[in-house]
Amino acid sequence: PPQAPANSARLAMIPLNRDECASALKKLKGCPHEEPNYVAPVPEKDRNTVRNTIVLEEKDDANSHTTSLGNVTLGRSSVTGIRSTLISRQLCTVAMEVEGKSARASITMLKESKYHAVFLNGEPLERPVGKELELVDQDILSLYGPVDFAYRIQLSS
Repeated sequence: PPQAPANSARLAMIPLNRDECASALKKLKGCPHEEPNYVAPVPEKDRNTVRNTIVLEEKDDANSHTTSLGNVTLGRSSVTGIRSTLISRQLCTVAMEVEGKSARASITMLKESKYHAVFLNGEPLERPVGKELELVDQDILSLYGPVDFAYRIQLSS
């Protein structure tokens, strides 16, 4: 008998540098982003650190309904490649799960909003700790102010 096609879901977080992020935000919002005054400038050595692309992937060949894909904690770690002490070790968790044929991604903050400067699409992310927020394909998540330590979310299923 023919095999059912395998479903494959993938969440990739592609690092963006400051300029790439600024121009992506400008396209998105139609105007340049604003730097909030509480965000200290990031030292150049930290800014130029090569960060890793982060991928969560699930290939599913049975007819199971939900597969938990696990998640990744973003912060200062070998997973992200971020070494700057401006970024805490455990800032937030990004997770992906698959239901049927569709994948969804979410972010959950691990720090109170007054203790971090995580931005989503150029706006401060002020979610209560532990409260999930859905991420969509092409979202721009930056871990420090609108443009520093930024990632473009690529979600496909």
